[in-house]
Amino acid sequence: MNTGVANIAKPQRNKSPYTLGFMLIYLSLLDLVFIRFFTEKLHLLPRLAQLLFPVSTALIFVYAVLIVMRRGRLKLSSMTNAIVAFLALAFVSAFANMERISLMSVGLSVFSWLSPLIFFIAIQWLELNQEEIARYLKSYFIFGLVQFPVVFLYDYPKFLSTKNPDDVSGTFGYNSYQLIFFISLWLFIFLSKKLYAGDTKSFGPKVLMIGATALVFVVFFLAQYLSMLAAFPLTIAFFLIAQPGKKMGKTIVGLVVLALFVSLFKEIDARFPQLKLGRVYEKLQKAEIDKIGKVRLLNTIPKIYFEEAPHFGFIGTGPGTYASRAAQAVSGTSATSSSRTNIFADSDFNLASYHISDVALKYIAPIYRSGIQIGTTPDNPQMSFVAIFVEYGALGGLLIYGMYGAMLYWGWSSMRLARARRDETLYVLAGAALGGGMILLEMGFLGTFLESSRVTIPMWIVFGLLYRYRRIVKTG
Repeated sequence: MNTGVANIAKPQRNKSPYTLGFMLIYLSLLDLVFIRFFTEKLHLLPRLAQLLFPVSTALIFVYAVLIVMRRGRLKLSSMTNAIVAFLALAFVSAFANMERISLMSVGLSVFSWLSPLIFFIAIQWLELNQEEIARYLKSYFIFGLVQFPVVFLYDYPKFLSTKNPDDVSGTFGYNSYQLIFFISLWLFIFLSKKLYAGDTKSFGPKVLMIGATALVFVVFFLAQYLSMLAAFPLTIAFFLIAQPGKKMGKTIVGLVVLALFVSLFKEIDARFPQLKLGRVYEKLQKAEIDKIGKVRLLNTIPKIYFEEAPHFGFIGTGPGTYASRAAQAVSGTSATSSSRTNIFADSDFNLASYHISDVALKYIAPIYRSGIQIGTTPDNPQMSFVAIFVEYGALGGLLIYGMYGAMLYWGWSSMRLARARRDETLYVLAGAALGGGMILLEMGFLGTFLESSRVTIPMWIVFGLLYRYRRIVKTG
């Protein structure tokens, strides 16, 4: 009988189950999860050690290319073709917008979007086996568990003295948003294990599932990522409703979660005024939703497409020129073009060091000047969804979100395939891809986290493992 927690899969063991390619990916995960804990919190390693991650990423891709060259065959999947097309579009967009881009913003933007996809490609070219995929899932589950004692025993006491939510970041240095997504993905791995085991009718497993979810919520609260307190229940509900098989009970639970969220909406707003949920609710009642910051930002997409240069609708304004993480990161020292003007010089938000393109000056500056709240509130005009459709045009947006949409569909459909084949590893991968993918897309609406490679790489590794495992299953 399968209990669901430790026994992820029972694949056939090869003579050499762990290849060099798998070990490189595994070491990259170790580096991603723990290196900043030792360099930024414990100070046992110099900060220079953080360069190991981009170096290991490059090594993985180079080794994958060498493996393909040695085999003498290369099959490009539809996903790989989409990734190559996006890279080509990035160069075309940058070349067509030379007057408003900076090399730093282009580099940051392209690296942020494409470095996670390197892992997806590498996993296919390295042809990881079932043993390696199962081992990765087990390791991720363990690394996720480690976060909780670090948060409650190491971070929380420090947080009590400093009141700085950035201190609540687990083993990810002082990058709490990495912790938030990492444990979110961990939770969906855990829930998928329990749901596949089919023992959720018993009291003990139910307590474990509720307890694990509650722990994640507590971490959200401590890290002050309060927007997720509103978004996460919706994701859990949809995740349960999407489960295959006899799902009446899961659907009822999902609907109950939705009902509780709606009923507690005002209570959440009262306890967490930083979220500005009450303001959103009031504007919905007054039919003033178009005055919410993020809605105003969304409305700039058609304006830029049809009122500015004609090519913006196809190839965008250029990487790192609008509402993206790269645009935020580029400071005044890198701004040399005459088209870049300091738009925040007259504002009250002390962002004078940031320089931004002419289109951002025209469309984003007024939103900031109307009383913007920094962070992931509904009024903050920084959003990965808008950034990709403006900076890379409709083609770039469709490519990126088409890839995410495909992976969500494969996650949903693979849960049904896993049930039919009685394959736990495939089910866990599928559940992680579906739940984690939904959370990541939500974070892309709440802020610019969809462009943070350290956030998205664990997700794209799971996407890659799911895609690879499906091929193994279907080809035998």
